[in-house]
Order: sequence, then C-alpha cells, then structure tokens
Amino acid sequence: MARASIEASEDDDSLRVIDRALIEETQESYLAYAMSTLVGRALPDVRDGLKPVHRRILWAMHDLGLVPNKPHRKSARVVGEVLGKYHPHGDSAVYDALVRLAQDFNMSIPLIQGHGNFGSIDDDPAAAMRYTECRLAAATPDMLLDGLSEDVVDFLPTFDGSQLEPTAMPAKVPHVLVNGSYGVAVGLSTSIPTHNMREVVAALKAFIADPEISVEGLMAHMPAPDFPTGGELVDTRGLRQAYAVGRGSATVRGRIGFEAGKRGQRDALVITEIPFQTNKARMVKEIAALVEKRKVEGVSDIRDESDRSGIRVVVELKRSANADLVRNVILKGTSLQRNVNLNLTCVVDGTPRQIGLQGILGAFLEFRRDVVRRRTAHALKKAEHRLLLVEGFLAAAHRVQDVVRAITAADDSAGALAALETLLGVTREQADAVLGMPLRRLTRLEGTRLADEAAELKTKIRGLQNILSDADKVDHIIVEEAEEVARKYGCDRRTAVLHGEDGTIENEDVIPNKESIVVVTEKGYIKRMSSNTIKSQARRTRGKAGARLRGEDLVYHVQQIMDHDTLLFFTEAGQAFSLRGFQIPETSRTTIGTPLVDLIPRKGTEGIAGVIAVRDFPEDVFLVMLTREGQIKRTSLSAFSSVSRAGMGAMRLREGDQVIQVAACREGDSIMMTTSEGYALNMPVNDAQLRSMGRLAQGNRAMKLRAGASMVAMAILPQGESLYLSEDEDDEDVDIDDEGDDGDGDGAQHAGPWVVLVTSDAYGKRVPVELFRLQRRGGRGVRCLPSQGKKRTLKAMLVADDAKKTVLLTSSKGVMNRIALGSVRVTGRTAVGVHLMRLGEGDSIASVAAGGEDDDSESEEEP
Repeated sequence: MARASIEASEDDDSLRVIDRALIEETQESYLAYAMSTLVGRALPDVRDGLKPVHRRILWAMHDLGLVPNKPHRKSARVVGEVLGKYHPHGDSAVYDALVRLAQDFNMSIPLIQGHGNFGSIDDDPAAAMRYTECRLAAATPDMLLDGLSEDVVDFLPTFDGSQLEPTAMPAKVPHVLVNGSYGVAVGLSTSIPTHNMREVVAALKAFIADPEISVEGLMAHMPAPDFPTGGELVDTRGLRQAYAVGRGSATVRGRIGFEAGKRGQRDALVITEIPFQTNKARMVKEIAALVEKRKVEGVSDIRDESDRSGIRVVVELKRSANADLVRNVILKGTSLQRNVNLNLTCVVDGTPRQIGLQGILGAFLEFRRDVVRRRTAHALKKAEHRLLLVEGFLAAAHRVQDVVRAITAADDSAGALAALETLLGVTREQADAVLGMPLRRLTRLEGTRLADEAAELKTKIRGLQNILSDADKVDHIIVEEAEEVARKYGCDRRTAVLHGEDGTIENEDVIPNKESIVVVTEKGYIKRMSSNTIKSQARRTRGKAGARLRGEDLVYHVQQIMDHDTLLFFTEAGQAFSLRGFQIPETSRTTIGTPLVDLIPRKGTEGIAGVIAVRDFPEDVFLVMLTREGQIKRTSLSAFSSVSRAGMGAMRLREGDQVIQVAACREGDSIMMTTSEGYALNMPVNDAQLRSMGRLAQGNRAMKLRAGASMVAMAILPQGESLYLSEDEDDEDVDIDDEGDDGDGDGAQHAGPWVVLVTSDAYGKRVPVELFRLQRRGGRGVRCLPSQGKKRTLKAMLVADDAKKTVLLTSSKGVMNRIALGSVRVTGRTAVGVHLMRLGEGDSIASVAAGGEDDDSESEEEP
C-alpha cells in the first residue's frame, strides 16, 4: 500500500500537517476534556450553586411557563425540551437530575414540585418520566429566577447556536450553600452539604457588614450544615477547617430515643431521623444483621413504621436488655452514624477552586452586586426611555390644535413626523410616539396624568441613579431581598449541633462490662470465659473442666476480671504488656484458647508471672513484684499507664531469677509472702521497709530463704488488718483447732479476713490474719504448714474477708472447681487443713484465684 501523505499548499492554508509528540497531544487534549467535564458537568457554579444540567432544567421549565401557579406538565415534556435545546446527553441522566431537584430528603429547599412517584428515602426509584409531572416549586422563581429576563446575567448560544441560555441564574441567596452539591469528575470531586437558609442569609449579612470577619464570626451565624433529614452533628471539630480552607469533616448520626413500653408492651429504641443520604431500608437491614450475627444482645424485634408523617423505625428490646448498650452498638455498627466529608469545590470565574466560607460568600456577593447593578441600570434605561416618550406626549398635549393641523396638512407619515419634530422640538422617536398615540390621550385629564407620570419617572430615575452611585445601597438591597426570601421560604434548623461530643464510640461503649475469668497456661495460651461457666460446687467434689489443654500444657494463672478492665501482663523476664479485657477472645470453658503471642509480642519462652486488672492509674496505688529467689520491688502504678501491646521493662532481674507474682497495694497496707517450705512473712508497705522504686530497679531482699527453697506467693492485706510489728520471727500460735483436718467448720467465731493456704495436693485452710503479725522485711518468717507428718508443698496463698465469697481452684490438667470459702475450715497456722478438691492421678493444684459471690452449690461430681 502506498504511503499516504498530505502536503500543505502555499495557496491553500486549509490543509496542514502538524508534527507533534503523541504524549504532548494526549496530555493537552485530555486536560481540555477534563476541564470541560469539570466546568460543564460535575461542579456547581459558586454564583447560583447549580450544575449546568440543573440550570438548563430550570431554564427550560421557566421558558415553558411551568410556574408554581400553573398546572403540572409531564416530566417527559421537560426532559425533551432540555435535550433538544440545551443539553445533548442521555435522557435518563437529565431525568435523574430533575428527580433529585424535587426530593425533599435530598434538597434543603426543593426547586421542583413533583407530582407522582419521585422516589423515596429507601432508595426506591422514581416512576418513568412518562408517568410523573412537574412544575417549578414556589421558592424557585423568587430565589433563583427573579429578574432573569431583565438583562441581569450573561447569555450564551446553546450547543447548536439555535437558542440562548443563561450562564448563571440571578440567585438572591448563596444557593450553593443552601442546597449544596455533590459530584465526581476527572481528578476532582465536590461535597458541599446543605445549610439552613436563614443561617446562610445571616452569615451573608454579617459578611457584608464586615468583609474581614473571621471564620469563627461567620460560624456564630451559620454554625454547621443543616440536613433535610435532620439528625445530630456530634463531631464538629473538622467544620472550622472546612469553612476556613474548603476541606474538613464532621460526624452526623440519626435521632434514636428510648420509649418506655406501655402496659403489656416492651421498651423500645425508636429512630425518628437518619443521617443525610442514608438509605433507610439498608440501615434497617444492617440492624437486623447485627442481631443475626449476635453482635448485639437484647433485641426482640425490628419494625419499620415509617409513613407520610415521618420516619419511625422501632427496635424492640427484651426485658433484660441494656438500652444504652444496644443504642451504642447500633450507632457503631450501622449507617445510623456516619462521617460527612466536606469538600467545598466549585466553579469560580470559570475555574474549579476549593474555597472556604469567606471565599464562597465573597464570590457570591460580587456576582450579586453585579446583578443588582445591571438590573438597576436596565430599569434606569427603561425609565429614561419612558420619560422621553411622556415628555413628547406632554409637548403634544399642550399644543393639541397645532399638532392636529400639522398632521392633517402633511402629505404622508414621513411629512407628519418632520412637521411634529419642527413644531414640538422633539426627537424622531418622540414624534413617532406622538403620531401613534390614541386621540383620547390628548384630553385635558390625560394631560394631567401624563404630568404626574413624568414626575414619578423623574423621582424613580433619581433613585436608580443614587443606587448605582452608592455601593452601600446596593448591599442594602442585596440583604433586604435575601432576608425576604429567607423569611418566606426558610425554616428552623433541623439538624441539632451537639457541642462537646466527638461522636467516637469506643469498644467499651458497645461491649458489656461483664465478669469474666482469664486463664493463662504455661505454654502460652490464654482465653476469656464468662464467670457463669464455673458454678460454685461443694467441697471435695471434682469440679468441671475449665480449660482444654494441649499436650502436657498446664494451667499457670487464673484471674477474675471485668471485661472493660485494662490488663497488665507481667512476664517472668520482667517485661510488662497491656490489653483490654475484651481484646482477649471469649471462648467456652473447654476450648484451648488463643496463643498469647498473637495478642502481645512477648518472647515465646517467657511465662506470665502476673496479671493485674485496673480501671485507672492513680498515683497512690503501687505494684509489688516478687521474684522466685526472694527479690521484691514496689513501683507506682502510674509508671505503667503508657504500657501497650508492644510492652516495656518492668523490673531488672538477676541472672537465673524470674518474677513469680505481681500485686497492687497502697501505702499502709501489708504484704503477706510465703515460701515453698511453708514459711510466711507479713511486712508493712512503707518507705522504711519497702520504698518506691523506678520501673527498671532490681528491688530488695524479701525473705531469708534456705537452700532449695523458693518464694511461692504473696498477697496484699489492706491497712488495719495486720497487728503490730513483731520483733520475734517465731510468734506463738493461738489456740485454734490445729489438729482437725476434716469437717466443715464455719469459722463464725473467727471473722475474716483470713489467709487462705492451699497445698499442691489440694489441702487448704483459712487462717485468721491476726496470726501473722507484722515483721521486718528480710527475715525468715513464721511457719504456716505442719512441721510433722506428711511433708506438703505450699502451692498458693490468697487473702479473703468474706465467707460468702468463693475461691477458684485450677489443677495442672485444667480441671476447675469453685469452692465456697464458708466450707473451708478456719484453723491455726500449722494445721493440715481440709481436702478441697479431688485430683486425678498425677494431677496437682496449679493456681488459686479469688471468685465472686457464692451461688447455689452443685453437689454432684462432674468429670
């Protein structure tokens, strides 16, 4: 195939070949297309707040005479008019734009009055355009179209040059703020929310009075968006930025209130308003999904009772439901609360710009001043023209007979015009008007009326000239007309602004703060289960499996917590980590649990030495850490307030040593410590015996240990529960039945608190605290196990003060049993105690934790 070429002729410039890089041509052409899309389709004009398609729809309806006092016309007729004359795009796009202008849940002030199905807040589609009818809404002519035919705005030819269309409507209020605008184009988008018209006009008035007014000053008049669907703005911190620079955000939520059930009916949460542009039907499905997935408890039914009078979605509650908790879950898990992004991008002087509130009001004011001046100049021109004619009529009325003779003497119209010009000294235009006036206008009465009209015209002309020469009068007219529109068509604020709320719904707001049990195993598994899964049982029963263990894993730590507590995990290596209770996955009592390394990034070989549940970090609370080799340290709890999942150092250890327990105390409390050989030491918490140290300190010696012995446990005795400081390490025992190792003594004659001691083979006892007198730190302590008979190893120790409470025993094989303290016998320090729990072969007690109130005991043995 021959290569085609075009060469420019010297005599013909119509054919030219331009050599250019493809990338340059592509970039330039695409930028031109992008700009055309931005300005010609997607972005509103700051002057009238309309996109081109909306402006063309209103102009076509105005041209068709579809004013509020005329009958509706088929929407298809309007769409056809727009397509054929002004907007050569798809008919569905034009109809969708028309429908939106008629929807009161999308527009603060609807611009079109629809007749028929124009869609719903449930996102139901509008009926086809052949079924619906429309006309201009009552506010539209006054707000946007008044004076449109008076040469107040520029007109441009349409796409085919057959018609003219306005470049902007002569809006009397900043419509771009009143009804807002949303759109996406090439590389830019806009998201301007709706505002209250009265507040917008008040802000405009303030801006006119003080062009240097601050954003805060404007927000005093127009504090926030006002959505047609109402709702509540709960996070307004981003509004100041949005109004200042054109971009920001806010949080809006629907109105949801509590309704107490009448007789025979259940209580309910009722939703009466929803966030702007939220699909109500989808929101109801989202609430139902939360119930189905059991993410919210206590909902018995969901009903949508909305009708023409308004929105009403009823969330019926069960009798045991926590209404505040259900409300928070719904707000957090559905579109009933959502963030609203503000992007104040619009067309200013033909160019897309992101501007703040001051820029929008300034641009509108400049446009509105031009409109008022052009309208005034147009009126002045008409008045001057009319005065010119009236003066010609008056000149003729004063010389009626001469006028009649001049006309009758003339040969033709041209001669009559010339004769009148000479006779009356008027212009050709005045003479032509006199020649065409009816004879009745030459009567004496008409002459008087013409004189009055001339006087009125002169007064009007002077007023119009004063307006054009005085900028303050122009601004006064702008304010006056805007206030009149706001008075007639504005309404009270529909969206409440709740200052002081940030709209954030934390996890604790949607998670019940219930009592749970946390179990940690030696091999690093952790789980959280409801405390109701372990019921109180009779002493010497076997208990229930509280933890399914993997292989030869053993239960290491058990603690009862509230789910909102902050849990501080202290490892054997002296590191501290933090989790919220609800961050630990909740499971059944027979599951293995979650690897702890999945929750906190500790080293795999580090066991957990202690778990402290706290609600806050007061300065007067301290943490006491005890190591296996007898080191003890006191550090302020506040030093651990910044601990996170990443962890931080909690105690410096000697080589080979490890932390075995951590407890919380206050100044004046005492610390009860026990060793594996059965010795106990009760020491006071004060600066003389145990001063407060920093996080990374090593601590002091707690007790004097024999070779092969180690520390077992410690417990905190509240201030006033320990006796005087003893100088003797071996106080004599009191006369309590030390020989009994059986029976269910109620210990009524020895009120608590008691030191509860449990051996590895599940023998336990309650020993009154007064048998452990205060001693100095660093001593050997006093004996708390029998010195004769079978040698037992002390495994656990805790302090309890209420016989109605329980203790939770956990064996190394994961069997748990909750024992009522009242069933544990009160004995002396060196008594054997009673058998608490039947253990399987090779099993032993792993941990003991304080439990809640005793419930109805289960006496049956359960494997």
